[in-house]
Amino acid sequence: MSEDFAIGSFVLKDMGSKLTGTKLFLHRSHPYSTTHALLVSPEPDHLDFLQLIPFDLRHLSSAGKYLSLLAAKVTELHNLQRYLCQVQEQIANEIRTSQDLPSRFMRNIDESLRERSDCTWVQAAYHFVVTGHCYPDVKEWLVDELGERGHKRWDKAVTMGYETVRRLTHENLLPALDRMGVLISRLRGLSRFQLSDIMLGLSTLELDNMLDSVHCLQLVSHHLQTCVGLELQQFTHFSAWLRHEIERQAVDPGTASAQEIVDRDTDFDYGSILEYVQGAMTHSQMSIYSGSHGDTKSQLDLDAGAGLLFELYKKGLIAVGAGYTERKHLPGLDGLVVHFQRQSDSFFERISESQRRNVHFGIPVQLGQGVPACTDMRMVDEVCETRSE
Repeated sequence: MSEDFAIGSFVLKDMGSKLTGTKLFLHRSHPYSTTHALLVSPEPDHLDFLQLIPFDLRHLSSAGKYLSLLAAKVTELHNLQRYLCQVQEQIANEIRTSQDLPSRFMRNIDESLRERSDCTWVQAAYHFVVTGHCYPDVKEWLVDELGERGHKRWDKAVTMGYETVRRLTHENLLPALDRMGVLISRLRGLSRFQLSDIMLGLSTLELDNMLDSVHCLQLVSHHLQTCVGLELQQFTHFSAWLRHEIERQAVDPGTASAQEIVDRDTDFDYGSILEYVQGAMTHSQMSIYSGSHGDTKSQLDLDAGAGLLFELYKKGLIAVGAGYTERKHLPGLDGLVVHFQRQSDSFFERISESQRRNVHFGIPVQLGQGVPACTDMRMVDEVCETRSE
């Protein structure tokens, strides 16, 4: 299966005007010949008019030893392309799933705060972390609605989401991209040092653009890994602080339990907590890198910079770091995967078209009437038959 690459199909009725409703009966070939033979009937219901159609697979002789290598590498690349799309979809699904439950919790408190306190949950949480003062609506939400059970569900959903995305990127996405880079480089070598444009249907320019897209995907994947690690660390601090505040707000001030909670060691990293509250809590960079943040149109034309996509994307990331533009204006992982899929589909179609052109059908030969039970066909080697006599 690793050396099978489908190049398309052929319509027998296009071989001649009399071949309408053609039915194929037999196909024969010989291991020492590139010519095959088909035994067909123009009428599908009977064998009154049998015809022999020869066709020659010229790519078997023109491509030689490189044909099996081409089929193996192209098939493996095709499988990796589909695997890449599946991994990207899984990453996007994990991100959406991890943010679904926290979004519902925050939506509820947002509605209450907008109606009663004229602020949002982000503003109230930032105020709570900095001053230690808890709005009554926030206290009611922490104790009655969220509670320890809700906090555990929130913590589990987000933590598992971050860890799953990090695992998928590290164990599935990056190794697949590394292997794709090796395969494209191997095919690129064939296209540069053989008459591949005619024999194999390879294009060095197409392969260069595909390799550039793979490098860009690797860059985005590494940035996604860094982003996931940073946001997971920030969320860990935020989750510990939120759990502490739920316990503190649930007891009456002045009691022994309240004093015990206050005296407990609470060495929180408030800087990380504030960064999470202002950023990843509602607008995770992980969603932007993965491309699951919505329908924001990218300002980078993926088709304009042929062979220069990696450099353009790298400059875009530098501009984001300097504050000149926003990260959402660069294509995410989904956009880059779709772009690479278009490139690879065009590449596969070019190879298929080249191999189809090397299949030549001969003129159908009219035969006599056949008997279904006795119909048979063989292709023999004339040299071997002469020696045997």
